[in-house]
Amino acid sequence: MIYVLFGSDEFSSGEIVRGLRRRMVENDPAAELNTNDVDGRRATVGSVQAAADAMPFMSERRLVVVSGMLVRCNPQAKGGKNLSQALIDYLENVPPTTRLVFHDGPLTPRNPVLLWAEGEARNRRRAPEQRVIVRRFDAPKGGMLPGWLAKRAAASGGSIETRAAIALADALTRDGEVNLRRADSELEKLLTYAASRPVTADDVEYLVTPVSIESVFRFSDALAMRDGPTASILLHKFLEEGEHPLRMLGLVSRQLRLITRAKLSLESGTPEFDVKAALPVPPFVAQKVLNQARRYDIRILEIALHRLVEAETAIKTGRMEASAALDLFVAELCATSPRLATPRTRRSH
Repeated sequence: MIYVLFGSDEFSSGEIVRGLRRRMVENDPAAELNTNDVDGRRATVGSVQAAADAMPFMSERRLVVVSGMLVRCNPQAKGGKNLSQALIDYLENVPPTTRLVFHDGPLTPRNPVLLWAEGEARNRRRAPEQRVIVRRFDAPKGGMLPGWLAKRAAASGGSIETRAAIALADALTRDGEVNLRRADSELEKLLTYAASRPVTADDVEYLVTPVSIESVFRFSDALAMRDGPTASILLHKFLEEGEHPLRMLGLVSRQLRLITRAKLSLESGTPEFDVKAALPVPPFVAQKVLNQARRYDIRILEIALHRLVEAETAIKTGRMEASAALDLFVAELCATSPRLATPRTRRSH
């Protein structure tokens, strides 16, 4: 059996390859001895033949995966014509005991090996056992990505709200390209975070960022301890890594609101278990929020939330440059004494 898997969506085609590997391991105790990976970017037809012609060891099948060879057979590639002909001559004689998989990126429509494979797939479609399978995988354009994300979430046993899928697609395509490997990674992170509920747009805003959750917790800890130097260093690290100042404000604001909610519940006598269960975050995050709530003075939390609103207003109205407003927020909060912490009121005129 010969597989030709190609296209711009190398993530999805790679999943087919991983599925073949997984089934090999499940059905063959000697799978490791019966699997070969060939770097097709440098390999010769002879090296592919040597791997594919080897007899299976204590098994009925061998799996040989050749990555990046067929792109060298594109008409414009140097030496492509000779390589194509030699490869086609061999493919006519691949042993039936070998699954030979070609895994490539985009191929031109006139690629000789692709044309041969498509012809074989058509001609043998009605045969008892199809000898050649050709599949093209195209990466979704930006507008199609929300649908891809929704299907991917469902296949993983979760779900993502439409607004969240659109927001995630927007965050993933800001540079004009779609990296499905990153998209899948971010979606998996969101599904884990949301647990049994659907992923929301707020989840996307909170998690899909250059700043990790752990970093936000460290920043919040520094504020709780009124450790200005550490908080300032972390803040500028976030900004240097590409975090937008207003998104940074949103992340910190959300974190402080969660801590305030937990703090008020604890002070009202609510049991810790119930406090954690009521927080709209996974248990491992809720425990961290609870730990931080114990370290914060409620008056510091009140003034912090007021200062964040003031900083956001100053930035959006152009009264203050974004990084300066954030620096002022950190400086004011870390210099505040719990005994004197009161929200700043507007002056009357």
